[in-house]
Amino acid sequence: MPHLESALMDEHTLLRHREILVSEDQQYAAPELPLLTPAEQSLYCGLKQQRLGVNVRLEQERIAWSYAWDVLVALVRIGI
Repeated sequence: MPHLESALMDEHTLLRHREILVSEDQQYAAPELPLLTPAEQSLYCGLKQQRLGVNVRLEQERIAWSYAWDVLVALVRIGI
């Protein structure tokens, strides 16, 4: 589905949810991720380089639905 756009995979969301970040024992070594946007690529590289903490991961299902809903509504309003 090449027309789909990701949501909640940005640095702002990650940093806003520091209290629910988890630390992986070992990061998954993904191959190339060519479908990520430039901002997502930058965040992914930052995670791999440990710039935001050691083996940091945000499990998106732990994000409050109220926050996720507000972001999704805002994206719909701007046509994304």
